[in-house]
Amino acid sequence: MLVPDVRTRLGRDEDTAPDAWAAALVNAAFGCADAAIQEWIRREGNADIQSLYRDALTTVHPPRGGK
Repeated sequence: MLVPDVRTRLGRDEDTAPDAWAAALVNAAFGCADAAIQEWIRREGNADIQSLYRDALTTVHPPRGGK
C-alpha cells in the first residue's frame, strides 16, 4: 500500500526502482516502530517512545561518519 508512494516520493519510477527496493524501506520503518513499541512496553511505558524509535532507526541506518 505504501510502496508506490515511497517510490514516487523518492523520485523513482517502476523502471528504476523495483517493488522490493521500496518495500524494504517501508518494512524497515515499520520494523523499527515495532521494536520501539516492544521496548517501550517492556519498560512499562517508562521510556521516551520517540527516542526508542530513533535508536531503532539508527541501528538500521547509522549516520554517515559513524556518529
